[in-house]
Amino acid sequence: MGKEPSMPVARASDNPTFELGGNTITGLVSPSRGASECVLYRIDVPGGGKLPPHSHDHEDTFTLLAGSGLVHIGDASREIGAGDSVVVPTGAIHWVEAGEDGCTMIVTMLAGTLFIRESGDGDVPPWGR
Repeated sequence: MGKEPSMPVARASDNPTFELGGNTITGLVSPSRGASECVLYRIDVPGGGKLPPHSHDHEDTFTLLAGSGLVHIGDASREIGAGDSVVVPTGAIHWVEAGEDGCTMIVTMLAGTLFIRESGDGDVPPWGR
């Protein structure tokens, strides 16, 4: 038999956390945690909080795990609730405003995806490295 493939396991007890505008981002899977092609992370937005408007150089997809909110993509806005999923097109300015009880979402995108601020400055954020 051949060599068994490696099986990286990112332990919950080792999940790094980051702050972004009053929101907590928890890194789940990233290149620094064993992935080579994707990034997976959780965002907790407090009641009445919001993510800053931004875009990416690749598609962004997320699912609301808990709570509710309003997602803005370009000039369009839609209410979202637990279980709803959103696909954000490449380059689209977008952000999420949490409902009064806040919201938790899980996000996935390609490894190396840039977080591009409204100013046009962009980089790979620490949760994506």
